[in-house]
Amino acid sequence: MKPQQDSFDLEALKLDDFQKKAAYTEDTAIVTAGAGAGKTRALVGRFLYLVLQKNVDPERILALTFTRKAAAEMFQRVQLTLSPFANDSPALAKSLVQAHIQTLDSFCREIVAQTATLYGYTPDFKIDESKCARIAEKTAYRYVLDNQKENGLESLVATFGFEAVVQDLFASFGRANVEPNWQGKQICRSSAQIGEQEFRKIAAEISNKIHDIALNILEIAHREPNHDFKEGTNQAIRMAKAVSSFSCDLTGLRDFLDYMEKPENALNMRSIGRNETESAIKELAKELKDKSFQDKISQVLDFEEFLPTYYAIMNRLDEYADMLCEEKCIANIMNYKDLGALAVDILSKHEDRRIFWASRFQYILIDEFQDNNELQKQLLFLLSKEGDEIRRGKLFFVGDEKQSIYLFRGANVSVFKGLADELMAAPLSLTRNYRSTSQLIEFFNKLFRIVMQPANPENPQPFEARYEDMETRSIADSDKEEPQGFSSRIEYHCITSKTPLEETGSLYSVRESMAFRLALWIRNAVESSNPLFIRNEKQMQDPAAREANHSETSLRKAEYSDIAVLMRTTSRQYEIEKYLRMLAIPFVSDTAASLFSEEPINDLYYLLRLLVDADDLFATAAVLRSPLCRISNDGFVSILTEKKSLADLEAGIPKELNPNDKNSVERMISFYRELRPMSDHMPLMELIAYLWKNAQLEASILCDEQRLPYLEHWNAIRTIAASIEAEGGHIAAFLISIRDYMQNMHMFDTSSVPKTEAHGVHLLTIHKSKGLEFPIVIIPWTEASTNRNSGKELWGILESDQE
Repeated sequence: MKPQQDSFDLEALKLDDFQKKAAYTEDTAIVTAGAGAGKTRALVGRFLYLVLQKNVDPERILALTFTRKAAAEMFQRVQLTLSPFANDSPALAKSLVQAHIQTLDSFCREIVAQTATLYGYTPDFKIDESKCARIAEKTAYRYVLDNQKENGLESLVATFGFEAVVQDLFASFGRANVEPNWQGKQICRSSAQIGEQEFRKIAAEISNKIHDIALNILEIAHREPNHDFKEGTNQAIRMAKAVSSFSCDLTGLRDFLDYMEKPENALNMRSIGRNETESAIKELAKELKDKSFQDKISQVLDFEEFLPTYYAIMNRLDEYADMLCEEKCIANIMNYKDLGALAVDILSKHEDRRIFWASRFQYILIDEFQDNNELQKQLLFLLSKEGDEIRRGKLFFVGDEKQSIYLFRGANVSVFKGLADELMAAPLSLTRNYRSTSQLIEFFNKLFRIVMQPANPENPQPFEARYEDMETRSIADSDKEEPQGFSSRIEYHCITSKTPLEETGSLYSVRESMAFRLALWIRNAVESSNPLFIRNEKQMQDPAAREANHSETSLRKAEYSDIAVLMRTTSRQYEIEKYLRMLAIPFVSDTAASLFSEEPINDLYYLLRLLVDADDLFATAAVLRSPLCRISNDGFVSILTEKKSLADLEAGIPKELNPNDKNSVERMISFYRELRPMSDHMPLMELIAYLWKNAQLEASILCDEQRLPYLEHWNAIRTIAASIEAEGGHIAAFLISIRDYMQNMHMFDTSSVPKTEAHGVHLLTIHKSKGLEFPIVIIPWTEASTNRNSGKELWGILESDQE
């Protein structure tokens, strides 16, 4: 390829000083780029610098991003800039088409596909997170059911219950941890051995501490052999003599507790003298007598007794892991974590493969590295090794520790924070913001200096993100110049139980009041007589229009599609959806948060449960209140009091029911008697359609104008049913799938649901909003904090500091 040094002026990229310093570096680069700081421009600048100034073949540059959207954007920018040179250079044109600008996941797939057969997979394996989760759960049920009487598992089931052991230990452990390369490695037993080492280390430390305290007491007492000590002091000395003879191991700890529990060895701390010698003995004796100290010893001894069971449980988990690896291999599927783990395993164990991939790329650019983890870092280091060292200048990392939001996929911000020290690279920063107005930047700087302050500023923890003030964009950037008379607005609304609602006659809880007020604010912002005005970006992007309106403020009325509601999680999104529907406000969401918490799907779920099991009391109660029956409150209470299921009602309807309630129950009984023989041979989708119409679910929606938005749920139900039916499942599989969505075990992606083009308020999580821009952003529940102890998993992996 011919050099291009004189054919392109990199100044045309309009890189600022921070971006230039990063793009032109000859060293390994760790670039911190805040939101809107032009990191993509810096990455493209780096790519072009390498191609046009360093004469590097585009095929020898690997550019990795975290999302397909980011990869497409970078590829488009590179193509657009280099296309004039490609027209005159066939070699460059060919290399440009084959440029490796892709997601880290897609690159890992290339590595794994070439060596997949070594792990029992075929090269056309599928990536399916949901199916992997279902296989982990099904395998867990089968394994625990078949082995529940085995050593270790029997005691677990007796203590926690079958369902908890399946879901919160085996299935949860399998989903989060088990990788294809685990098979036969006894990873859990290795974890148990690490746990035992830690336990014995703690036991030794406690034993040594007891021994040292006892010797100190004896040494102090020995300094004054003729001293007339009080009785309490003599008791402490006798205790020290006894304890000093105990062995410094678990047997010694048991002897210590036995000694301290005997009444004749009790220490009377009040009868210890107050002179300097006896006071010193008293303080030492207090440590040995301390209840929390003795409780810790008891816990250590309890763990020693539990150790055989602990190893048995770890062996059971290893057996389950082997079984799960085999099941995923048979299905030829894996998840993204499996993909990364296999890629690293291949490069670590097959030097010929590592050399092949490492020599293929001269430079590696990585975007959004704060959302990566230790495993992905290992992958990049393996690709950059020359001998035992990382080749200088090969790696170019870009990230922002305060934007690490993919914890659920294993992201670890401490990995990005530690790169500079690990690679001995000078960190670089892009601090100029090109996205927000100066007023917003000033606000964010003030806010985040406080919000992101480490608990201990002098000794911040590795997981704590640092905040570096952002600068406002250059005034010379006329394309983004703020129109005259325009200013950003920041509002804070505090909703408490003492905050009255403007809507008289409406009573809402504090929780519902927030969602209602949010919806009301949105409607007023768009439809009131005093709406919000926003900058007219489309007009400002048109040079002719911008020239014509140069002296005027280019603003327009806000529309619903200009508004985004950003949430930490979708767990309470249904509250917002409820009031947006009530106020007839259109909205768009990728995740149907309210779908599985509202009546239509709940009614369908219990209708099917009752079809499967007529003795299901809970399902009977739900169906009695569903559109199929609509029994009165008195009738409902009467049946529930007698604990009557559908099977009981078929045997005899309570005589005390009024005529209307009796008719409702008879209608339910007749419905199920007709449905049972039909359901045995009816395809799943046909059965679901039959229930939707004939159980009055659709009719109950059509007769109430406020419930009409629920009609969109039908498309989601059909999508789920079609997927289950395609896999050969029927009612039981459909119920399991719906239950998992209802319990938030799986998230339903509405992008797979057929629907007409929708424009409205955007409801999305913060991590889904990354890289998007909205004129109006609402963040509800800012008072909420993360509950770090909310998980109920019964497992955890211990990692050793040793190699």
